[in-house]
Amino acid sequence: MIVDVSTELPCAAEVIFDHIRSPKGLKYAASPIVSFTSVEEQIDPARWEEKNYQYSVHLFGYIPLGIHTMSFSYTVSPDKWAARDNGYSQLCKTWDHLMTVKTIEGGVLYTDRAEIKAGALTPVIWVFAQILYRHRQRRWRKLANKLFQY
Repeated sequence: MIVDVSTELPCAAEVIFDHIRSPKGLKYAASPIVSFTSVEEQIDPARWEEKNYQYSVHLFGYIPLGIHTMSFSYTVSPDKWAARDNGYSQLCKTWDHLMTVKTIEGGVLYTDRAEIKAGALTPVIWVFAQILYRHRQRRWRKLANKLFQY
């Protein structure tokens, strides 16, 4: 199933793209619904490189959801920036998340698009992803409005 949610942000593309590529940005945007703790490194990198990372995931900081592997790649063109996390876990065999940032008048159009495959749990996880991505976008809007005005 596909989740596709967009929002306008009043900031420069490179500003939000920089936050999208950082563990700190993910933790801010997903909090308090989902928390992520690296299982490989004691300290998160400032920015994710194009490689795999493993995170222990908890719902509301307490309910364990298992280990999620994030597999990052990036594409940048003059008018569109994209980060892809072709992730997976034991619970969700495919969580292919594409985050795009497209320059528009007055800021950017930010989009979360994810393909989710989790067998019989797919509809439940799809509903959860709808809630999570809408929450993330509210958090990005709050951050953009507060800190990243032109």
